[in-house]
Amino acid sequence: MEFSLPLLVIFFLLFKLITSRCTSPSRTNPPILRLPPGPWQLPLIGNLPQGPHDLPHRALRELSQSYGPLMLLRLGAVPTLVVSSAEAAREVMRTHDLAFCSRHLSATIGILN
Repeated sequence: MEFSLPLLVIFFLLFKLITSRCTSPSRTNPPILRLPPGPWQLPLIGNLPQGPHDLPHRALRELSQSYGPLMLLRLGAVPTLVVSSAEAAREVMRTHDLAFCSRHLSATIGILN
């Protein structure tokens, strides 16, 4: 009995410490990302079932008529920004030029080239 009371107090303090860290405001309110609209997505394969059929340019045109000139598609686990108008492409390339020029080249692209 003498040993279990301090042990119980220690477990209670650890429980309070863990629960206070899990419910801190920084974890409950993640930063809000303003992503462009896009069609519904499946958990692992993303938008692949809705994607290009036999004519990919027509499938993307139909999606752009529904969601606008900027769309976010997930091809598998990779988020892909689709820009379907010249004005939007000019603005994206002007604003985010450094993000596009410092893109990581994968080993697959190195092998194919």
